[in-house]
Amino acid sequence: MSCIGSSFGWLILCGDCGLIKLFNPLIGEDIRLPHLLGFPFHILMPGPDEVGNDIEEAVVSSDPTLDRDFAAILLKRGVDISCLTWRQR
Repeated sequence: MSCIGSSFGWLILCGDCGLIKLFNPLIGEDIRLPHLLGFPFHILMPGPDEVGNDIEEAVVSSDPTLDRDFAAILLKRGVDISCLTWRQR
């Protein structure tokens, strides 16, 4: 997994085939986010092995430790700029 961002002490990690998770190394907790393969295909790179390779930056809106009602935002680079969001409910 590679780190694509951090917020509030949480690392935002991207793994194989679009697996995204938040990980807090201080408390050892992780929160899985939906796979990038669940987003519309036209905003992702063509091959499933390359999903997530074009994510330029990622942030969360608030500290998931204190507030489980947070949003995760991923910014995708390429010809067009895309912003993928996910909100915990």
